[in-house]
Amino acid sequence: MKHTHVRMSDKVADYLMLCARIRGIDRTALLQRLFKVIAEDQLVSSILDDSGKRALNKSERKYKERNENGPNS
Repeated sequence: MKHTHVRMSDKVADYLMLCARIRGIDRTALLQRLFKVIAEDQLVSSILDDSGKRALNKSERKYKERNENGPNS
């Protein structure tokens, strides 16, 4: 199993926590279930489209550059 770190706003985190509590699970379990359904049902293209592309913010550019240049850059 791969691990991932997700950055989200407090508002989104609170919403997901509420959804998880309603279902009697923790937020991590909720996110795992959501990602599994998205991947299994191949929903990314129906959720996102190319017209919604945006410029990478500073942290995303830094991450992308670091990965393109190798782990020691």
